[in-house]
Amino acid sequence: MKSKMMLLGFLTIILGSNVVNVKAKDCTEIHAAPHVYQVAPYVNTKHFGLYTSYDSCYGSNTEVWFSSFTFLPDSVTNSVDPIWVDLMEGDPEGNEDELVKQYAVRIIGRTATDAQLIRTVTAGLIDSEGDKKAELYLRMVSGGRQGLSIEKSMFNYQICMK
Repeated sequence: MKSKMMLLGFLTIILGSNVVNVKAKDCTEIHAAPHVYQVAPYVNTKHFGLYTSYDSCYGSNTEVWFSSFTFLPDSVTNSVDPIWVDLMEGDPEGNEDELVKQYAVRIIGRTATDAQLIRTVTAGLIDSEGDKKAELYLRMVSGGRQGLSIEKSMFNYQICMK
């Protein structure tokens, strides 16, 4: 019994000394993608105010999660055209919004299969220094064939800020 107590005490000291500093994550609820038009115009989601646990909002601390991919409508026979999704940070009227990251939702045949991060455009500050709340939204458009538009709820998305 005494050896078990000593072992428990020893493990508590070892594990307690390796404290890891974990940053929290602020995420939106899961939302269905809007109806996405072909080529133009872009479709914007609503703006979401998300907080960072860092000293300021950085593009490198943002992420978008995609899920629940479905089939294209019956009117579309086959497609390899992606849905382009830009993660944007909104600014007050008169200032240009920042393009933070670009994603592509891949479509094979008539099925949306997955989403891939294409590139991080702005890894640094995406808002004023010291501002811990970013106004994030998605801007989407379908690439490719004239007249190809994607029905609402083709996939779900969730935006997060670390």
